Formats: sequence, structure tokens, C-alpha cells
Amino acid sequence: MQGAMLGNLRLALSARGLRQEDLAVQIRLCRTTLSRIINGRVEARPAQRQAISAALGLDPDWLFATNWKMPKAALPPTPAGMPG
Repeated sequence: MQGAMLGNLRLALSARGLRQEDLAVQIRLCRTTLSRIINGRVEARPAQRQAISAALGLDPDWLFATNWKMPKAALPPTPAGMPG
């Protein structure tokens, strides 16, 4: 997976109206590390994948896929209590 931008993760952030910094604070991860994960510079560790997918309420397999995108309109609604 390293080297491939995670378009679905970027799309999910945008659909939720979240900045990388917002998500990083929520999951207690350095914003730089999150940016590197999103941009494919480093591979997310299993605990990071779980934290990110849980925070966004999305399936980690879809969220971290590097070969396809789901239309923004098909994203599930924002979980209760989350901005966006």
C-alpha cells in the first residue's frame, strides 16, 4: 500500500467536513503522521487503521483501498455526535 494515496480516506474527510488536523486530534495521532498515511508515504499500522475507521464510522477495507473510490453521495451518514 505504501506509495499510493488513499483517495477514499481523503474523500471521507471531505464528506465529513473534517480537516486532517481535526481527525488527528480526535484519534490522538500526530497530524504529520496522518498526512503521511493519507498521501501514501507510510502505511498505517493496524491500530491506526482501526482508530481512523472507527472515528469516521467507515469500513477500514474501503477506507484504506488504493484502487477504487465510492461516489461521495454513497458515503454513509455522519455518525451522531460527529461534526459534518
